[in-house]
Amino acid sequence: MSTDENQIEELQKIYEVGMTEMGIPLVDPRIEKISQRLKAATEASVIYIKASLDNLSDEDAQTVAPLFDELKSGMSVKAGDVYSWDGTLIEVIQAHTTQDDWSPTKTPALYRVFRTPDMVKWIPNIAVKVGEKLEYNGATYEAIQAHTTMVGWEPDKVPSLWKKV
Repeated sequence: MSTDENQIEELQKIYEVGMTEMGIPLVDPRIEKISQRLKAATEASVIYIKASLDNLSDEDAQTVAPLFDELKSGMSVKAGDVYSWDGTLIEVIQAHTTQDDWSPTKTPALYRVFRTPDMVKWIPNIAVKVGEKLEYNGATYEAIQAHTTMVGWEPDKVPSLWKKV
């Protein structure tokens, strides 16, 4: 331990002894209450967001993503779990153990990706709503049915889901 660290440790002990002798609590009980309320509010928000996934705007999905745990390799996930990934939300479709090479955009059978406002290009496995516009092969397409994009359902191949604008 360095001299500075020793001095800091000694000062901390002096502070603690002095505060205790003066009858001043070292831990403010209000902090614990605030912490409990914050945890409960976060958990309630997560429950509400999970129940409202289909109605979240792209901006809202991006805003609330930090409330959710980040998707990482090696996690055991189950259908219905929601995680933060690449600045947005993803919902697990099938239970599995996550892997580095099974990213949400590469494995549409495992995840549903909620867009962010800056996702303007068509990619597989994102949830789109009626009226949303995406770019594909240099053209802009508008979704005419809500769906999750997937390989084989590219805008130029499925006129029942997309119209060129």
